[in-house]
Amino acid sequence: MKLMIHGEGDSAKGLGHLVRALGLAFELSPQHEIIFAVSAANLSTAEALKSQLSKWYAPHDFSIIALGEISPLPHGDNGWRTAASATQAALVKAAKSANIDVLISDGKFEWSPSEVEQLATTAKLILIDNLAPSRGLADFVIYPTGHASDEMIAPIKPERLRTGLEWSWIHPAAKKLSQASASQTLQCTISMGGADPEQLTLRLMKAISTILPEGKKAVVIGRSFSHAAEVKALGNQLKNWEFIDGGESAFEAFKKSKSVVCAFGITVYECMAMGIPTGIVPHDYDSAADANLLLKRYPNAGFLLKDTSEESVRIFLNRKKNDTLDSTLTSKIGQLSTQISALI
Repeated sequence: MKLMIHGEGDSAKGLGHLVRALGLAFELSPQHEIIFAVSAANLSTAEALKSQLSKWYAPHDFSIIALGEISPLPHGDNGWRTAASATQAALVKAAKSANIDVLISDGKFEWSPSEVEQLATTAKLILIDNLAPSRGLADFVIYPTGHASDEMIAPIKPERLRTGLEWSWIHPAAKKLSQASASQTLQCTISMGGADPEQLTLRLMKAISTILPEGKKAVVIGRSFSHAAEVKALGNQLKNWEFIDGGESAFEAFKKSKSVVCAFGITVYECMAMGIPTGIVPHDYDSAADANLLLKRYPNAGFLLKDTSEESVRIFLNRKKNDTLDSTLTSKIGQLSTQISALI
């Protein structure tokens, strides 16, 4: 079967969706012919991430094509809306030209009924994690999480909806470590995403150092940290801090940690799979709502911190230790490609 997989991501909005789409492409490539599509603005990022992932999936491979010059991801101006429309049209055109059987799009822009109708004559449309009103138009809609709200799924016919932990994707490094044992040599690791725009890392380091002055701790410095120098300077001042330059080394730090404090996103699910107690510090209101919903459904999945204050961090670090997930739940995490293979 011939598949086109579309994903987007950048340093400002995050790379999780793009990494997931690339990982899915690798995992489906042994059984299917794959074409990966991304906007030209995010092409170099996609190629770099693909190169990093390739060692886990060699010799499997796939081609990448670029669609339009402007990223369709939301930014400060409204130019992305025009870009999203252009990207959508380019996806349909490319899919029809290549005689694609299934188009899988991990992007958050609204599909117009006319474009979906055009695509429907030749290919199925599967949307992943799409929050736009168009989610009701697709052949299938996948929420690869445990926090899809009733409001999100309301427009979708039940027979077209797929959601739950088994529809999630995690990095192959995290999947491998989930099956390994490790000594807990780190008191805590902080990971606040690729950019940490509110610079919450600095506040968390101060709070954790006050609560846990002894013992080694680690902080992950994202690829797009504008405050990387400040993080390193503070760590050296506070002492007992190790610096992790993102990437796969972060998973090894998580596995060696007694606890992890992170932003809400794929890291939460990866820590769930590895059985690591996780304190969640959302970057915004929407992320906080999603985290609340996840923890309502899976109370032991993590702990939602009220803020980055010493008091909130102390409550998490001093929590009761009976917070491990049941193995029947953790074993479900990261089965996205297997589930999609069965779906198509």
